[in-house]
Amino acid sequence: MKIENKLLAGATTILVSIGLATNLGTNKITGCETYQSGRTNDGDTLLTFDEKPYEERGLNGPNYALLGYSKMLKELKKGEQYKLEIRDPLIGSNRLISTEPCE
Repeated sequence: MKIENKLLAGATTILVSIGLATNLGTNKITGCETYQSGRTNDGDTLLTFDEKPYEERGLNGPNYALLGYSKMLKELKKGEQYKLEIRDPLIGSNRLISTEPCE
């Protein structure tokens, strides 16, 4: 086998592995969670969900602090409850895929 073919095969294997690892994972849907806040920093949008606002949680972290999409900052209303669809990839951070208002 020529060296070029070996390099191509190795590069292809690496790219396929990275693609699978970042796209494989599971989606889960939560019960009703209360939206508390969201912010964008360096292009990443972080959304926080917890029954208590930051001031009342003290040192405790929120139920969920998830990466989301910037459009969600405009759509979600503070204090409202939502069911969350969360993507849990094999590699990387959990991401909020969608929300559905609780009734």
